[in-house]
Amino acid sequence: MVCTGVGILMSALYVFFRDLSYFYELVTFLLWMGSPIFYPPDIVPETVSRFLVLNPILPIIESIRQIALSGNTPDIVLISHSLISGLIVLTIGAMAFSSWRNQFMDLL
Repeated sequence: MVCTGVGILMSALYVFFRDLSYFYELVTFLLWMGSPIFYPPDIVPETVSRFLVLNPILPIIESIRQIALSGNTPDIVLISHSLISGLIVLTIGAMAFSSWRNQFMDLL
């Protein structure tokens, strides 16, 4: 849901801003570096961990880490956080696309 929402939002914004692909690469790189793939989120300082929680990929990575390392089922809080963040991003993308859709033909 996160990928679909971001894809819909970026496709709508790209009609208005042709240089968006360069900015999108930078944001994607920062999101990737901010994801706790190679490090556990417990070692991150408290000042940075507040921003780490905003990363929509964090609960997915933590759920996979719980399954792979401990063999347990993922925590229901992580699954619900992932579902809620996915729904929020998908809703924002769909609302932006539908509200700007009538302007696409004029700008293409």
